[in-house]
Amino acid sequence: SWCAVVMGENNIRVLARFRPLNERERTIGGDIPEAIVVNGNNVIIQPQQSHQSQHRAKQTFTLDVILGPNTTQQEIYEMGARNTIEDVLRGYNGTIFAYGQTGSGKSHTMFGPDPVASERGIIPRACTS
Repeated sequence: SWCAVVMGENNIRVLARFRPLNERERTIGGDIPEAIVVNGNNVIIQPQQSHQSQHRAKQTFTLDVILGPNTTQQEIYEMGARNTIEDVLRGYNGTIFAYGQTGSGKSHTMFGPDPVASERGIIPRACTS
């Protein structure tokens, strides 16, 4: 029955990952914008003060897990994918859905950079588990 999946260990969870800076961003001295504040399981977006944003209010989003740029690929796998992959291998349905704008880190999270083994993403780790 559908209740077995919903009541199981792996209900729908929403994770946000703030990816590490890439080489180009490090070269130009980039940083995560100050307008983003992580407070526990909340992400608070505070618009920068400008004439264009003065009418925009602060927004707060509550998620199940928020992972910062220093989170390792292994930690991402353990917190966000391992249980779902194990359930799929036992015959249950499971989905890991990466969503975000261009350059937000979807490919980095799902595949990882080549050829660094310790930086493998979710898909290569799932294939070897």
